[in-house]
Amino acid sequence: MKMAEHQTVKNLTETLIAHLGKPLILDRKDVHFLSSTFSVTTLEELEGLSHPNRCDDLGLFLEMTLSPSLTVRKTVEPLVWDTGFSHDLELKLTAALTRGIPRLSFAFQDPGESITLIVPSAYLTNYVKKLRLTRPMPAPLLSIMDECLTLPQKVETCVKLRQSPISLDEPRVEFLKIFITEAQCFGEDFSAHVDFIVSLMDRETGSQGMENALLLCLRRLRKIRDQIRSAEDMMKKNSMEALMMKGFVVPPQSPEDIDARIAMASRVLSCIYGRVDTCENPVSDIDLGHHGDGESMEHVIRLLS
Repeated sequence: MKMAEHQTVKNLTETLIAHLGKPLILDRKDVHFLSSTFSVTTLEELEGLSHPNRCDDLGLFLEMTLSPSLTVRKTVEPLVWDTGFSHDLELKLTAALTRGIPRLSFAFQDPGESITLIVPSAYLTNYVKKLRLTRPMPAPLLSIMDECLTLPQKVETCVKLRQSPISLDEPRVEFLKIFITEAQCFGEDFSAHVDFIVSLMDRETGSQGMENALLLCLRRLRKIRDQIRSAEDMMKKNSMEALMMKGFVVPPQSPEDIDARIAMASRVLSCIYGRVDTCENPVSDIDLGHHGDGESMEHVIRLLS
């Protein structure tokens, strides 16, 4: 194993052992799962899952709760940027982690008390796999991030891309490079825009291209917004009981959420492609040129609308 790879595995092992060496605090979702599934409400009852007759219950509990947190993902992310993290390195990391952590401690919201459970190595193996360290970040993408993003932005973007199911093929990488170059257009909402475009890239087929995907998304969101407004009008004019008798269903999304996504789709479309959606079938021929920030672009859009 090369020196750089050896150091990467060593750093990752030390980082994860330090994290997993502390009691893992079960959140509200975990506590509810324990209560509703196993009738476990105390640490003593949780410790009872280690009984040989309850190995299936223990396995289900570990599968549901033993997953890398966002904090852990962000901590280990910079450690793999300079290494093509391979399946072989993943096996070495898993082996080192299994040797270093035979047991794990768990606590409820009050971290003052905890219990310790023996953890089968298979669950630590799954823990490492969930980090998805073997998914490479293309070098050109990392390079443009170094030029245009702050370190926290780079870490967060890499974590979200690594955890997403999208393939980082050449068209998507090229789009992401342009998107990252325009990061200043999105200001403090850069993280929300990353979430939006990753979810959009997951849905778009690739053949339609991101520009058309943005247009289709924008028009779909506007239709949803119109439906929500119509539903709100109906709710003002009719009692909920009367509406339910007619089969009326309350829209699951809030107008604020839809408006926020419409704004993000419009901003990405304008900042990256210099386009305004005129709600015609073809892409608008209005060329807005390049703008260095979102404010000037939005001003042009308001003038044209």
